[in-house]
Amino acid sequence: MSARAERVQEEWERRLSDLKSSVEFYNSESITVRIHFLSKLMEKAQYRHSTGGRYWDRVQTYLKGIPAEHRHGALALLGGVLYLPVNLMLETVDTIAADVEGICAQESIDLPEAAHVFAVDHPGLIEQLYERGARHGWTGRMDQLLQRDIRTVRDLLQMVAGVRIDSPPAKEVRNLVGLLRKKLWILLTDNALSGTSAKSDAARLQRIADLLCEDGKPRILVAAHLATERALCEIERVVSRENVVVGLTLGSEFSVNSSECALFSQEGTLRAVRRFCEWYGEECFGSTLFYEGPDDFGPTLDAHRSLGGRGDFAYGWLDCGLTVVREENAPTNSVPPLWYPLAGSSPTWPSDSKRKMPQPLFPRNHSRPTGAKVETDSMLDRTVEDTARLRGMIWRSA
Repeated sequence: MSARAERVQEEWERRLSDLKSSVEFYNSESITVRIHFLSKLMEKAQYRHSTGGRYWDRVQTYLKGIPAEHRHGALALLGGVLYLPVNLMLETVDTIAADVEGICAQESIDLPEAAHVFAVDHPGLIEQLYERGARHGWTGRMDQLLQRDIRTVRDLLQMVAGVRIDSPPAKEVRNLVGLLRKKLWILLTDNALSGTSAKSDAARLQRIADLLCEDGKPRILVAAHLATERALCEIERVVSRENVVVGLTLGSEFSVNSSECALFSQEGTLRAVRRFCEWYGEECFGSTLFYEGPDDFGPTLDAHRSLGGRGDFAYGWLDCGLTVVREENAPTNSVPPLWYPLAGSSPTWPSDSKRKMPQPLFPRNHSRPTGAKVETDSMLDRTVEDTARLRGMIWRSA
């Protein structure tokens, strides 16, 4: 056989091997079925920040921008998306409302008069809870002045700041006293995936109650639409497990960088997904960040690294490694190839970059206000410094 014929034979054998490998991959991971299911699901509940089009068509376009050696890993990841439509998540709110009603019935706490709801990041969650609460015997609607005006922990601290002056308005003091006398404070969040935000706000509420309540402190209940077991372990550093209610819980089997990951049937597929995520992380975040402008993602990346997360951000916020996408938004706890760059942004890649990364299928709306955490902690520090005077002023007027 001539040298040329040998080269042709080797090339055909290589292609046949690649084809066999692809067929085995598609069959073993049920890729066609998964993509078809996601396509049908998103026809009914289109991702909020999507440019439209069938999921499979968008997947094919995405794969063209990925090096050949990472396409199997990328395709497996896109087939392993855990997509959560709004209607499904509303059922988790129903579960929370029923659980809260059960707790209040046991402890003779009137809903909503003796309870107050604080939202983590998204105050609009409160209306959802009250609407579902009406199905489970919650009396009244969300027409109380305090519930309308005090919707977050930051709002509570602003109210405290408003009565720190020498002659505070009597109405403001009465409102604060009414809030401190509630029997139940509910801290409500949509996602508790790493647990950091919910844990921080729960700790702030606990601190405020310790500082300012006179006789008996409200029970603090953390309620999450969606939570991971990892997040629950974090939250339980502040409140006991019996004070946490969750609509939908995800275990470590839903994390691609967990040794217990069960998203893929073959160990080789999981390794390919991890290699893809780590390649993507190195390409996008390995050295410097290329975002500029009001949606700057730099502070999030810096905070992630300062808390011990991987430098390349390969598995998302605090290395959660999830494939979760909610119809309204993709969380930063899910792996970046699903959602980075951010929705509506125009990232600029460095001049020496060899490729332009493909647009994500689920670009994330980066909506958390910059600097809110620092400002909230600063207000709490001022409350701590002025505790004795505040307590005297509040309870003398009660």
